[in-house]
Amino acid sequence: MWGLVCLFKRGCVQTTPDQDSRMPLLKRSVSLAGHQTSLSLEPEFWAVIDTAIQADKRSLASLIAQIDAERGNEPLASSVRVWALARQSKSQHTQA
Repeated sequence: MWGLVCLFKRGCVQTTPDQDSRMPLLKRSVSLAGHQTSLSLEPEFWAVIDTAIQADKRSLASLIAQIDAERGNEPLASSVRVWALARQSKSQHTQA
């Protein structure tokens, strides 16, 4: 079934029948060490990241560069997800 998925006021994405059962990924591009890199994450992770960079008054590129420098051999997208989960967990504990 064709559908339309609207995410966090960022617009709507047309889905194909095989995408309806999967969570859509949102792709953003950042420059790391002078090279353009695309990062695809679920919207929930982007929401945590967007909130964090606004709260910390920093750019997306600087946050991703920090995560990239600390990740070792782990995939960048996985490292960003782990960072976002840790940030959200820390945020929830300070609010409680």
